[in-house]
Amino acid sequence: MANLSPAPAQPAAAAPHAAAPHAAAPHAAAPHAAAPAAQHATTAQAGHATTGHATAQAGHAAAGHAAAGTSAAGAAGAGVGATATAGLLGGKALLITLAVLLAGAGAVTWSVSSGGGGGGGKDGSNGTAVGGGKALREPFDQAVQALAAAPGVRYQGDWNVEEYLNDVTVTPHGEKYGTSHLTGRTMESDTNSQDLLSIGGKDYSRWHASDLDLRLWTYDGLGDRTADGGSRLTQEMSLYETPADLAKRFSAALADRPRLPSAKAPETTDVNGVPALRADTTSGYLYVSRDAPYRFLRWEPPSAMNFHLPKDGQLSRAMEANSPLWETSSVDLSTVAPAEVGAMYDGLEKYAKDLRTARYGSLDFDKSGDSGVNCDAAGCHVRETVTAKILQGDTVVRKLSQVNVQLTVGKLSIDGRPAGSCSSGPQPLPVTGSGITGTLTCDDPSSAAVYQQVAAESQSRANAVGSNTYWDRAEDITIVALVLTASEVDQLLATVRQERSAAH
Repeated sequence: MANLSPAPAQPAAAAPHAAAPHAAAPHAAAPHAAAPAAQHATTAQAGHATTGHATAQAGHAAAGHAAAGTSAAGAAGAGVGATATAGLLGGKALLITLAVLLAGAGAVTWSVSSGGGGGGGKDGSNGTAVGGGKALREPFDQAVQALAAAPGVRYQGDWNVEEYLNDVTVTPHGEKYGTSHLTGRTMESDTNSQDLLSIGGKDYSRWHASDLDLRLWTYDGLGDRTADGGSRLTQEMSLYETPADLAKRFSAALADRPRLPSAKAPETTDVNGVPALRADTTSGYLYVSRDAPYRFLRWEPPSAMNFHLPKDGQLSRAMEANSPLWETSSVDLSTVAPAEVGAMYDGLEKYAKDLRTARYGSLDFDKSGDSGVNCDAAGCHVRETVTAKILQGDTVVRKLSQVNVQLTVGKLSIDGRPAGSCSSGPQPLPVTGSGITGTLTCDDPSSAAVYQQVAAESQSRANAVGSNTYWDRAEDITIVALVLTASEVDQLLATVRQERSAAH
């Protein structure tokens, strides 16, 4: 099973830029000579350390969720992008009877052979009744129709072979949002619980934390890798289909020789307190409400954890059809009612608004020597030349022509006095080969007033004692690669609002 690292603690602030001191020259010896202005010495770098806040990577490792980021015990002094991706304790392997071997995730199929078919009659298209007689099919057909027309569908079930509990809602247009936490925990008690979001063709995850420095959407996280370089999170989110697509899946399964309850005396089971009918299909076991209005209550896809030994010499329809194994053993289903449409889109929009700070989880920027801070009569100016290596298996970034990178300086000071802050805004840097390199600058014109005051005081001291120096400093520096521009986020939100209006 996956070994989850604890959520990262907030790291210590980065060492600041410190320019060479301003040198104030005294008055000249000749009488009535004008005092020269305080002169800047050549700018130097005073230990530009790694940048400030570490970026929390909410990723998914090869065997499920991987809590990225530094551990709570060892986070002090961590730099930007300092992450520790959870590994795999011995991998995940389950040996099932009838020669079924599940090793990791993927399109593994049942390794069994069936001695008999699953149909009845000449073609079995209408299915057979368990125990013989006429099959009860109408509730399942009506449930398919209701699902196809639903304004949304909610999935609640396990993921990664019962290790996590996911709660995900999907709109008719394919946007998805929800939460995930360890089985046996809650979103509050699991320190590694995560929020999940799929929108605009990208899948994001983030820590479900109150700390805003950790509660940041991450795309393409360090731990989000399959063996072939694909996205583990995307693989996970692909389980959650739109209402129409899920209805098509179930319709096809119900057309492929299902085993249905007997119309005369249908056997029922309990699903969360609701009497239910069960169909054995090539997509697994489908449960619908016994009473009208008929609706799907639960889906048990074929997986190693819900393996059933043959009854009366018959394998399940999924085993007979060699259906691929899923990484979920049971998913409770509920359609979004018309009165709940507004709340569904409220939740989606709330998640999507935070995408303005979404970042690439696999990029960690380092500074070069050509970096520094300088303040003058026009304000303070910060320059950073940065480089990031692209990981060999990072197929997402390697396909890009450029990445938007933003420099933010949280604190500027002159001679220890607060002088403001600055941000470069997202700036496109080219993706070339195996790296990203470029120069970012930001300015704060409001720092000019502080500079002029400090410079005047320094000149006065220099006149009195012969010389004086003071420092410009830039602190609380972050450099991040942003996934979306503000306009792109606004467009996503506009699309969500249009879909919401059309749904009413």
